[in-house]
Amino acid sequence: MDTSDDLLRSDMSSGHANEDVKASAVQRMRKLLLMPGYSRTADDYDFMDRFVLYIQFFVDLDQADRQQYLQVSRGVVLQKNQILFNIGDPADSFYCVISGSLNVVIDLTRVHLNTKREMNDIVNRAKIYSCLHNPGVGVDESPYCTSYVVRNLKRFDAFGDVGMLTVDGVRTATVVAVEDTFLLRIEREAFLDCRVFHQSKEIHHKLAFLGRVRVLQHWDRESKLKLCGRMERVLKSYNDIVIAQDDEAQSFYLVQLGECRLVKRYKTSTFVELGTVSSGQYVGSFEVLHGLTHAAFSVLVSSPSAVLYRIDKLDFRHHILRDPVAEELLAVDADELYARMHPESVHRDLTINAQWTKCRESIVAEATPRRQRRAPYLQPFDHSLHPSPLHGAPMISVHAPQHHPSDNVKLKLPMSPSAKPSHARRPSMGQLKTPTSPRHIKPWHAMSADAASQKLYVGQQHWLEGRWLVGFEPSSQCVPRHGTS
Repeated sequence: MDTSDDLLRSDMSSGHANEDVKASAVQRMRKLLLMPGYSRTADDYDFMDRFVLYIQFFVDLDQADRQQYLQVSRGVVLQKNQILFNIGDPADSFYCVISGSLNVVIDLTRVHLNTKREMNDIVNRAKIYSCLHNPGVGVDESPYCTSYVVRNLKRFDAFGDVGMLTVDGVRTATVVAVEDTFLLRIEREAFLDCRVFHQSKEIHHKLAFLGRVRVLQHWDRESKLKLCGRMERVLKSYNDIVIAQDDEAQSFYLVQLGECRLVKRYKTSTFVELGTVSSGQYVGSFEVLHGLTHAAFSVLVSSPSAVLYRIDKLDFRHHILRDPVAEELLAVDADELYARMHPESVHRDLTINAQWTKCRESIVAEATPRRQRRAPYLQPFDHSLHPSPLHGAPMISVHAPQHHPSDNVKLKLPMSPSAKPSHARRPSMGQLKTPTSPRHIKPWHAMSADAASQKLYVGQQHWLEGRWLVGFEPSSQCVPRHGTS
């Protein structure tokens, strides 16, 4: 792969503005845009796809949608002071700045201004770019000049789509190159085809989502399509503020993915969480239904990320509140939320929480000393025998002379639930010999499962009482043959 491709990848991953890296990447992008589309390879399109992520227009598109745009993209070279198009020309292309810069010039005599606000907006933009002292581009200073620079287009800026989407389909401004400039160009037909394809996918997702919203499930497809055109997709991350309390209420939000919590501030340091909203629910209708101009509570994202659809308050009134069923459902939810956020309800909930916290602390304080005074925890009894009598008979050396009655030591053992207590015989230390003893060696016989379970039970009882059993007389089924007793 090309070296510039590696440099571009490292630059995009690091996020730092390295002019050398960008210059090398721009050179390759320029070369690819100037060659015919059939000459580009899959690696070329992969590089172009990563490069256009610098351009905001392509960031929100899927990779398949970006590929459609890139396949019909071409390169345009402009010299300094060269005019790309004039106001009133047919809007036939969409452009992205790859290198260089351009000025957007508006002629006030040829612009249709419907309100004074639009006029003030243009004048304010001209002030920002300091063009009132030197109006126009490439013309002499004149008090009668009506052309003003309202915007400066730099690298990775996109423009030209407004004229293609208007009814007249003409340019609303003049664009002039400030320096040598290279542009990415997409023609009108290809741009609109890709836009329609992208919008059809987006509308399909919006329709599927609106079908899950409870207050809109009874709507027909035509009504939902009208609302889809007014829905703006918004991405938020954890703890982002969607609506701030006491700010002007301007929007209605539908939650597509994630969760948000409703928090109300009653005093300087008193915050109360009123509830949460998740996918298919909404916020922002409370203020409209109660005639409030400012937000009554704050809405914060409580999930790692959230996707919301924003609808302007005027569109909310025009499209949603015109439906009596939807308005009734929204009113019911608003009344429930009002009862929850009423000061008396909040005071009652805070009082209950304070009482419960105090009660819980007292219970913990009372139970902790008793818990600490309890006997230390004993490890469970080890039921294993080493070696187990059920898996073989170990060979041991035992010296077994005749026992005298005085040698028998009777121990009183606890009684098993299912058997009578047995007597234990404590052998003398002289009876045990080392494995090298020349005496005759007699093996132990394997005991039955009942006898083994009885021995385990007896041993466990002695272990719990702290008395270690040295030896005992087993049942008759497992008595070793030591001779005559």
